[in-house]
Amino acid sequence: MPTSESERLALREKLAEALGSETAGNLMEYIPPERWDELATKSDLRQMADQLADKMATKDDLHQMADLLRKEEQADLKQLRGEMHEQFGKMREESGSLHKELGKMHEQFGKMREESGSLHKELGSLQARSAEQQTQLIAMMTGQHRMTMVALAGVFVATVASLLIPLIPLLTSSPV
Repeated sequence: MPTSESERLALREKLAEALGSETAGNLMEYIPPERWDELATKSDLRQMADQLADKMATKDDLHQMADLLRKEEQADLKQLRGEMHEQFGKMREESGSLHKELGKMHEQFGKMREESGSLHKELGSLQARSAEQQTQLIAMMTGQHRMTMVALAGVFVATVASLLIPLIPLLTSSPV
């Protein structure tokens, strides 16, 4: 049995010399291009078809797999919905806590505004008293300044008088 293409060609040429080209061609068509043990028989094909049929899913198998996948998907979705519901619940709780904290902060700011207003009034009152005391201090200082001036004038007069008194007899005496 020829095993290569060159061997097949040589066999065809010998057959053509002996039997003629047309008969050689017809005979060569009946000789397989491969070894006989490489060729599949009908029983080989039937056995392979049976094996494939065993491995291939039937329509019912596909429906069962699709149903199973659907059930798994529904279970996964149900679990996901439950987790999302739980997370949204936690978010609502946290949002409520934040809302309460903001309310407390708002209340504290209100108290701080009230205290700030009181402090502002108190500061205004202190400024008014300070201005009043400053005016009084200036008036006192002015009064003291006058008194100091009068006292200084008195001291001046007294000093001048004490200097002039010894001179009076000299001034009142007649010239010689």
